[in-house]
Amino acid sequence: MTGRHEHYVKSVSHTPKTPPPVLKVAIGVPLSRAFDYLPPAGAPAPAPGCRVRVPFGTRQRVGVVIGQSGTSDIAPERVRPCTEVLDTEPLLRDEDLRLIRFTSDYYHHPIGEVVAAALPAMLRQGKGLHPVVETIGCHGHQLQDL
Repeated sequence: MTGRHEHYVKSVSHTPKTPPPVLKVAIGVPLSRAFDYLPPAGAPAPAPGCRVRVPFGTRQRVGVVIGQSGTSDIAPERVRPCTEVLDTEPLLRDEDLRLIRFTSDYYHHPIGEVVAAALPAMLRQGKGLHPVVETIGCHGHQLQDL
């Protein structure tokens, strides 16, 4: 190989990996800021408006991704990954998140508590949006309408 081709092969094979985005997560606690987390290992980053389960102190909490960033103010080794992504599609649209930010700023109220107030209790607890429906059938008997 010529020198020019060797350089190309080395640069392609040694291209540094792009670091995962830092997720800005609103957690229902009385602190006026979002918290930095990484996506779960091997999983794509959830979109803003999706719920995630995160380690928070000694507990697991449910939060909502309100944004992404390329960097964090926290040392990289201290940024923890999310435990689980709870939604495949955002529950809150961009317009919803803008209204939540406005409300938090206008009323000087913690963003996590405003997000929590915008969600039904089941969603705040990490449960699904739709209840699980079970179908029960009887063999050999005709079901009657109730």
